Amino acid sequence: MGLVGVEPRVRLVGRRVELEVLRGVVEDAATGRARIVLLEGEAGIGKTRLIDEALAFALGRGLRVFSGACDEIEQDSPLRALREALGVERGAPDPARAELARLLESGPPQREAHGAGTADEGWLIVEAVLGVLEQFASTAPIALAVEDLQWADPLTLRALHSIARHMTRLPVALFATVRGGSHDIDIDRVIADLLAHGAVHVRVGPLLMEEAAHLAGELVGLPAGPRLLEQVGGAGGNPLFVIELVRALDDEGAIEVLDGWAESLPASPPPTLRLTLLRRLSLLPGDALNLLRVASILGSTFSLTEVALLAGRNPALMVPALSALMDAGLVTESGDRLAFRHDLVRDAVYHDLPVSVRKALHRQAGAVLAEAGTPVERVAGHVALGAEPGDAAAVEWLRRAAQLAASRAPATTVRLLERALEITDPGDPLRDVLAAELVEPLLSTGRLRDAEALAREVLARGHEPGLDVMVRAGLASALSMGARYPEGLHELEQASIAASEHERQSLAAAASGLMLLAGQVESARDRAEQAVETGERMGDDNTLFLGLQTLAMVALADGFVDQAVSIARRAVSVARRGDSAWANRVVPELWLGTALADSDRLGEAEVVLQAGRWRAEQTGDL
Repeated sequence: MGLVGVEPRVRLVGRRVELEVLRGVVEDAATGRARIVLLEGEAGIGKTRLIDEALAFALGRGLRVFSGACDEIEQDSPLRALREALGVERGAPDPARAELARLLESGPPQREAHGAGTADEGWLIVEAVLGVLEQFASTAPIALAVEDLQWADPLTLRALHSIARHMTRLPVALFATVRGGSHDIDIDRVIADLLAHGAVHVRVGPLLMEEAAHLAGELVGLPAGPRLLEQVGGAGGNPLFVIELVRALDDEGAIEVLDGWAESLPASPPPTLRLTLLRRLSLLPGDALNLLRVASILGSTFSLTEVALLAGRNPALMVPALSALMDAGLVTESGDRLAFRHDLVRDAVYHDLPVSVRKALHRQAGAVLAEAGTPVERVAGHVALGAEPGDAAAVEWLRRAAQLAASRAPATTVRLLERALEITDPGDPLRDVLAAELVEPLLSTGRLRDAEALAREVLARGHEPGLDVMVRAGLASALSMGARYPEGLHELEQASIAASEHERQSLAAAASGLMLLAGQVESARDRAEQAVETGERMGDDNTLFLGLQTLAMVALADGFVDQAVSIARRAVSVARRGDSAWANRVVPELWLGTALADSDRLGEAEVVLQAGRWRAEQTGDL
């Protein structure tokens, strides 16, 4: 130990303005007004400490408090932060959370035969999240914190988007934190959406020099001397940098008391943060440091069981090492898991491992976690980080995880399939299969050009005959979304050549809509009438729906408004009478609402259009 006793935790220094904002938000929620705060700043700047203060104040004002964090390794784990915050698990005590857990654990629906892809079930999960929050907010105001949005999984982002839009009348204080700098485009969109819905944007900047000096003095219990202040100045006002610097110097006996001042020894150079952290960690017992290294592979949060599996040791034998880490303030409890107290500690340990070692440990983590029955998407994160080119088993894991994510988080599906393509041998026939499966998720995430380019690339090569329908149907969707209707029709016609009889009927029904949009009204009418007859005869609701939707559009274009309303209403009924994959992707309420508006039934049109807009938001079609 050093010459000065450094306090393990000190009171918050500075941040008066930020605290006033956070407390004001809590006060508003306590009196029934929904408020949102976005705290942005670099790692270690004190965002989590401010959230802790806000939630403590919220508890004192009688709010129910919920808190969860996104995780760098678990970016493919659906709804990771909100699942942690709301206590969503199969054995949850109330039906709402239990149902949400069931939705998260359910597998993907079956892919439609005509290649339209899996349904986006994310809107069902998001709606269930809103239901849980509404249930909680109906009994007391609530404060919800979601930290580290820079690592948010797509489903958490969608849920935050919906919370901001649809919970404005509830007594909710929503706190979110994000690291500064550039982010994934989906994260930037959600941040922009939160701000557009009135979020208070709090940029958490560095401490002033006098505040950093005060913090150093609080840590050692004495005013900081000139040399120590010079080193503290090198921390750039980052509170964690200051804290870790002072603790490292004290651990090494490099701080002494001189005439009532805490002063660093002349020979002690100002280390960089990473070296400071690593030097501090080097003082740990060997077992504790090894545990920390293994844990860093698992992410910001982990369980002792997972660490033991990866290390190949008995968990009971690792308890002393874990206790040493917790006593040192490096690891803390996070619900039923353990967590690095700060990600900078995890980052320093993780990146100190050679790249080859990290990759090997990720491969091993994927193997042992899979054998232990860990959810596929969590295993896939390790597989993606540890995979080597040509690793067929890794490709299969990534593909399985992508299929599970397809109905809830298309962006995750894209990331997993792109990684699978990266490590698949160039001559492997599976490359075209993976590329074909990637086309539709690319469309769902708005990457129309990438989807078209990939589809054409597959079609330009020799490929399995069974892929032709899927790829050309996806290409037709990309072309139609770009208003290139004749080209889309051509691809559907080409797809029909290799299609089965059932697939040809569905493709023909889809083509009827493109014909109308291309101005081929009579051809569209004839094709749609055939689709309705075929759908009714064969009991094929998808074909029936597509035909009805085109006929409703034709009637509206011809000026037969009442007929259009009647047909559109039937189309809605067909789409909503089952739980098929295709039905979860379509929004027929938008056409029905348009027809009602044209018939001057404005009140009814508004209700229907609002319902359609809600569904479109949840399915990502708006």
